Amino acid sequence: MITVEASNEVVNELLDIADKHGISYDSYDGVLLDNYIMHNAEIINIGKNNARYIIVEETCLNEWSSGTRLILTNSYDEMMSYETEFKNRISEIEIKYLLSQNMS
Repeated sequence: MITVEASNEVVNELLDIADKHGISYDSYDGVLLDNYIMHNAEIINIGKNNARYIIVEETCLNEWSSGTRLILTNSYDEMMSYETEFKNRISEIEIKYLLSQNMS
């Protein structure tokens, strides 16, 4: 596993490359930025590295801003772990939103 900090511009460029080359990816809602998992992404090089899966994860910088990091891995189990985490985050966000609506 390789982890690299990335700007929003880099993430947008990765998504453009994925679209251009038919690389499939899944999108998961984040708080300020979305999370992505790219599948069969070996043709994309990050520096001198590539991997089967590229995971784009939102990282909280403070209450008002987020960053992103790229996780490159060839491990299916590791990718599935992030997918589960992203899906759980969505559920937590939805629950908090519903609770806030019921409080109003």
